[in-house]
Amino acid sequence: MPAAFLRPSLPACVLAVGVLASACTTSVSAAPAPDGVGCVSDSGQTQRSTGPSTTVTTTFAVVGDSITAGTGEHDGPTQPGTQSWLRGAEGPPLQLVGGWAVPGTTTAQMRAGVGPLPADVLVVMAGTNDLRDGTAWEVSGDNLEAIVAQSGDPGVLLSSVPPYDPAPAASVAYNRHLEEFAAAEGWRFVDPWSTCSDDGAWVAGASADGVHPRPQVAERVGRELRALLLTGPGR
Repeated sequence: MPAAFLRPSLPACVLAVGVLASACTTSVSAAPAPDGVGCVSDSGQTQRSTGPSTTVTTTFAVVGDSITAGTGEHDGPTQPGTQSWLRGAEGPPLQLVGGWAVPGTTTAQMRAGVGPLPADVLVVMAGTNDLRDGTAWEVSGDNLEAIVAQSGDPGVLLSSVPPYDPAPAASVAYNRHLEEFAAAEGWRFVDPWSTCSDDGAWVAGASADGVHPRPQVAERVGRELRALLLTGPGR
């Protein structure tokens, strides 16, 4: 199948959720940075990890919105924008083999668009636009389950959603649901946004619009997800 594809863009505003398989849940966070932006470690200058010394390639696919694709009209998995976490994650021995990521989309729209995505690991970032639309968690959870099933039920790494200034409490509650859902499904859970969050809102300097991360924050999150992807499918 193509390395990745982009569906026609929808109205902007986004977030997403990541996914890897495992029998238990795990949370990950980064140390605060000395420059005042608490969720940016080393201002994006740390050399990305290549993982263990090995020639084995780990394939991964993605499903998400603008946090995965970027915020531009034509951004997507094949050409991620500057606010995409993929910019910090891609590169050997990881290989992106497919995906569905469109700015502004909800989990229902992802469910309608996703097809088989053969990969060792599926990283799903989805949910911010559900918060925007006031979607009930039960609906979001059902959509996430269907997204993974339609993708071919690969290993899954489920990521928290980023902070969300328009409704901080809703972001906190949604992430709590995600972690519990991952445990129930046997998926691996990660929270790479924890040091960016002040009770569900962005810490000062981490976001320009209260919804999307600044490029250096997105890159740092990508490096965290890369490190987890390099550990393998987790099955």
